[in-house]
Amino acid sequence: MKQNSPKIDKIQFSRHNPLISTIKKRVLLNKEGSSKNVFHIELDLSQIPLQYNTGDCVAILPQNPTKDIELILSFFEIKEDIKLIKSLIHDCNIVKATKKLLQLTYDHSQDPFLKKVLTTYTPKERKSFLESIDVPTLLETYKPINMKPSEFLATLQPMLPKFYSIASSYLADQQSISLMISTFVYSIGEKTKEGLCSSFLCNHASIGETNISFYLQPNPHFSLPKSTSTPIIMVGPGTGFAPFRGFIQERVHNSDHSVNWLFTGDRHSAFDFYYEDELRTYESNNNLNLVTAFSRDQEEKCYVHHKMQEHSKKLWSLIHQEGAHIYICGDAKHMAKDVTNTLYEIAQNHGNLSHEEALNYYKKLRSEARFVLDVY
Repeated sequence: MKQNSPKIDKIQFSRHNPLISTIKKRVLLNKEGSSKNVFHIELDLSQIPLQYNTGDCVAILPQNPTKDIELILSFFEIKEDIKLIKSLIHDCNIVKATKKLLQLTYDHSQDPFLKKVLTTYTPKERKSFLESIDVPTLLETYKPINMKPSEFLATLQPMLPKFYSIASSYLADQQSISLMISTFVYSIGEKTKEGLCSSFLCNHASIGETNISFYLQPNPHFSLPKSTSTPIIMVGPGTGFAPFRGFIQERVHNSDHSVNWLFTGDRHSAFDFYYEDELRTYESNNNLNLVTAFSRDQEEKCYVHHKMQEHSKKLWSLIHQEGAHIYICGDAKHMAKDVTNTLYEIAQNHGNLSHEEALNYYKKLRSEARFVLDVY
């Protein structure tokens, strides 16, 4: 009889000792006509007996773009320095230029503008300049000569991981880890740049070939209630939906009678309804109460907190009478604040609480781990 491989201890892996996998599957979730690019990505676990908890995160260590590496290497006499190449691909942050690199570039270029930045700019002005330029652009613009690889590498910050919520349940699929990733672009001077990790995973890594370095980041506070009979209210528009896909998968796996409310959406229902067929199936099987808010489908923008207001009486009953757990995931700056304020209003309107009493009510729920946020 074939014995199962022992489970890997996820704690032993880190940025300095990552696991290695490849991309098993990559699917663009948006339909043609969308203004966004959000991908479903699966990391292959078939050769890695790794168990994770629903709500955990994956820390991805990306690789720097080939074209940027080639540009940087052009400033060194030794083009085949294996240590330099490996460090530039895997270990170094070339998105953020440092003051040390600024000084080194000036030392090897004697550019008068860089001297001005170093000697006459205020710390705030210098910081602003460094934020406006990445390492390849700095070198290309000011053309240092005779730099040594060792002194150059010493000026760079380390490559840091990018954290993504896991969009699957281990109980539902032990062969892969699903992620939900949105790509983006930004400007460095006159250049348009892609988000490093999202572009690496969604555009550049070859399926089944490119090594993906990663490790698990446990997220124990963002977990399902122990009892499957406890109702849950999930609020996650856009990629904030990611952990809730795992929540729903696990709840369906464990119980056919759990009460699961999901508030999600994005810009246009025709183009940006992520996992629509999957969610509709859960809905038709009475596994999910699905409420969507697509902000651009009507003249006046509609967001998840507006939809929560429409269901405020039921939500208050779930929270106050039935002991529901509330989860919010996604944008911290606007969405999470709007949703939290809506919850305060619901408590005031249906629980006859004052504003201060509503604040204390949800403060108590937080202390009981019944109201949790994973926002960024």
